[in-house]
Amino acid sequence: MDPVTHTLTGVALSKAGLERRFGPGTTWVLALSSSLPDIDQLLMLGGDPFYILRRRTLTHSLFGFPLLCLAAAGIFKLVFPRQRYRDLVLLCLLACAVHVSMDLINSFGVAFLYPLTDRRFELSSVFIVDLALAGLLAAPLLLALAPRFRPRLEAFSRAGLALAFLYIGSCIALHAAALALLRRAVPAAAAADFQYAFPEPLGFHRWRGVLRTGNDYSVYMLRPLAGTAEFRDSVRTELGEPAVEAARASPRGRTMEWFFKAPVWSAGGERDSRWAYVYDLRFVSLVLGRSPAFGCLFVLKDGAVAAARWASRPASP
Repeated sequence: MDPVTHTLTGVALSKAGLERRFGPGTTWVLALSSSLPDIDQLLMLGGDPFYILRRRTLTHSLFGFPLLCLAAAGIFKLVFPRQRYRDLVLLCLLACAVHVSMDLINSFGVAFLYPLTDRRFELSSVFIVDLALAGLLAAPLLLALAPRFRPRLEAFSRAGLALAFLYIGSCIALHAAALALLRRAVPAAAAADFQYAFPEPLGFHRWRGVLRTGNDYSVYMLRPLAGTAEFRDSVRTELGEPAVEAARASPRGRTMEWFFKAPVWSAGGERDSRWAYVYDLRFVSLVLGRSPAFGCLFVLKDGAVAAARWASRPASP
């Protein structure tokens, strides 16, 4: 999820009763710890353009974030000396566990068992920025701005968390319904090599259904509540093209094939200076109507990959 939603979740947990239980500093500890696993964004300071491939790995794993919590609790102890270290560790663990759980529900995925495995687990049920979810968590704080509602902030926060939980549960159920709709309403789904449903922004009533048969993807707008599957686009991936196969065989190409869920390959350029490009249909929204947010451009010289870099669109280097 986005940083705002993570922070609002930490504040809601505090105001729902934990602040009364653990005392001063609880809100700060939970609010800051709710974004603690995202400290892996510091990887981009190292200058590696492919740092995103290592996002949500160690700091989001069952083995990594507890170590973060032990260290963070020690820092919080310096700021809030009256708090017991054990309680600070528990608060940090709670906030980080909720953070990882909320990251699991979108399609980017979390390497929950890293470093034992690089596999990314995901439920692909909520778009990474969900205004409805953020609104449910922010509503109690907004209501508490009115003096007459301020004494009921704890009750409102509990209600906000409960509604957020029900909303997420509804999204998970609708994701399953969207997949079932894709298989039921699209005859080609039975023979497809790949089929999935990705969440669309601005509402859980729309999903992006993706099928691949051979080198051809079909993209659908799925509305499980209405029971409709509308064909929107056909996308061809150029598997078998020499420049593409050279890129796929390179170490970076194998990494991109692992990371992308629905990779689309294309190629171009001159005979002695070819390029191959890959992006992921997972990150191409039908609602927003944007081109791929990012992809990988491979520059080939004499049939071999000479360089690879992020690019928003395929283009000759």
